Amino acid sequence: MPTASAQIRASLDHPLIDGDSHIIEYTPVLMDYIKQSGGGDAVTDFRSNMRGGRTGPGWYQMNWEERRDSRSIRAPWWALPTKNTLDRCTAMLPKLYHERMDDFGLDYAVLYPTVGLGFHSIPDQEYRQLACHAYNEYAAAAYDEYGDRMTVAAVIPMHTPQEGIAELEHAHSLGLKVAMIPSFIKRPVPRVAREYPELSNEVFWLDNFCIDSEHDYDPFWAKCVELGVPVAAHSGGMGFHDRSSISNYMHNHM
Repeated sequence: MPTASAQIRASLDHPLIDGDSHIIEYTPVLMDYIKQSGGGDAVTDFRSNMRGGRTGPGWYQMNWEERRDSRSIRAPWWALPTKNTLDRCTAMLPKLYHERMDDFGLDYAVLYPTVGLGFHSIPDQEYRQLACHAYNEYAAAAYDEYGDRMTVAAVIPMHTPQEGIAELEHAHSLGLKVAMIPSFIKRPVPRVAREYPELSNEVFWLDNFCIDSEHDYDPFWAKCVELGVPVAAHSGGMGFHDRSSISNYMHNHM
């Protein structure tokens, strides 16, 4: 029996495209690609990075006194669901996702990362670039066979136009069709970084690649036009001063 979504799709005379779907990466395989790009140390750094930070899962290992003391931000509790195993597996297994597209009432989907969502914003240049490189290799290998109904957005770092162009060209060579860039770059305030270096990660300004930017990003936009790659900006705002609840994730998300 057709699902409710499939019935709605059947009543329409136009295609339905999900422009912001998300996959859940199968991390053992993703780790293989990270190891290929950066070696075993990169895998260790990746796992450490995933556990740490004010917005990381370390919140769950803290008591309330520790959360208040560190202002550790409440992270998502539903991002990796397990009760509905079919849906969880669908988000992780490309073939199953492809098979269920009609049930969802969708003709096509643009798929964004979950684990890899913040790769383009990793502060360390070497790790940022190898993480994006590895993610795009993983995404292309896993989803290329199902390109008639879905495409995975390539993760493109943008701290400089040059690194953006380099990874855009790499992703395009893999057959990826869409570029996901960060919505902004957190850059340190020069005077604060100079006089109070220990605060340089806490006091920052947002470079949005246009007005007052540190760089001229026109060459990157020109490369997107040349390659015919549409661009989507996707970053999280959790951790901003108005999105820093230690108890309520939805407050931070919305």
